[in-house]
Amino acid sequence: IRDTFAVGSVTNLSNEPGDSSVNGLVGANFGTVEDSYWDTQANIQTTSVENVTNRNTSQMTGEAARSNMSGLAYGEVWGIQSNDYPELIEDTDGSTKDSGGSTSDIDSCTIINESGTHELSADIGVTRSDYTTRASCIEINASDVTLDGNGSTINGYSNNDIGSDGFADDINGTTGIRVAGTDATRHTNVTIRNVDLESGSTGINATHAKDIEITDISVTDASLQAIDVHETDGNVTIRNVETENSPIYSEGPQIPSRPAIDVGERPDLHDAVPDRINVTNLSVDDST
Repeated sequence: IRDTFAVGSVTNLSNEPGDSSVNGLVGANFGTVEDSYWDTQANIQTTSVENVTNRNTSQMTGEAARSNMSGLAYGEVWGIQSNDYPELIEDTDGSTKDSGGSTSDIDSCTIINESGTHELSADIGVTRSDYTTRASCIEINASDVTLDGNGSTINGYSNNDIGSDGFADDINGTTGIRVAGTDATRHTNVTIRNVDLESGSTGINATHAKDIEITDISVTDASLQAIDVHETDGNVTIRNVETENSPIYSEGPQIPSRPAIDVGERPDLHDAVPDRINVTNLSVDDST
C-alpha cells in the first residue's frame, strides 16, 4: 500500500474496546505501507499500523497538503485542491488536471512559460548553428508543468576541447531539459517523463525548484552529467532511468569524474536540499 490516504470515519462495530484491527488507514497489515496518511479529526481513530502518518484536516487540505503529505506523487497521481483534500487526477488518456494550464505540442526547442501538460510530437535538438544562443533545448520556466516526451529524442550539441591526454580541458555543450528556477522564484511540481536524451553536456538539469519527478528517461553520451538536481527542496523522485556512457569525460587526471546522477546541495550553494529523494529502478552503464 503506497501513495494514499484515508479521511472517512472508521468505527468499531464489534464494540470490543481496544480492538487492534480498528485503525486509521489499515486495520492489520502483513505487507508494506509507504507514503500513506490518515486524518485523525475526520477519521476519529488515533492509531494505525506502522508507517502510516497521522495528520489533522488543516494539514491535509489545500496547499498545506503538499508539504504535510509530501510522499504523494503530485502532478502524476494527485492534484492539489483549494480548501479540500488532494484529488486523484490521472485520466484514462494519461493527462492530468493538476497542472491547471493548457496542453501544447512541442516540435522544436522552446521555453515553457505556462503551467500545463506539454508533449513532444517529434524528435528535436540543438544544432551547431543555434548553439551559441541556446544553452538548453527545453527550458521550463513555470510551476505545475508536466513534460511528456512520448518516447521522442532530444539531441544535444557538444563543443568540447579534449587534451592529448584524453581529459577534457574544457567542456561546452547544451542541456537537454532544464528547470530554471531562481532564489526568488522556485518552480514547483514539475514532472519530466518518457523522453530519451542524447549527447550534449547534461541530459537534465534542475535548479532552484521544489517537488521534481523524473521518470521513464534514458540519457546517452552526455559529456558532463546525465542528471543534475541541486538547490532543490521538497521531493525529488527518479524512477525508471537508464544512463549510458554519461559522463563521457573527466575534467583532469586529478579530478574525479562527476557522478552520472547528482542530487543534493552544491558545496558552495546550500540554501536548499531535498526533504526526500526517491530512486526506483535506476541503471547506470559504462559511465566514466
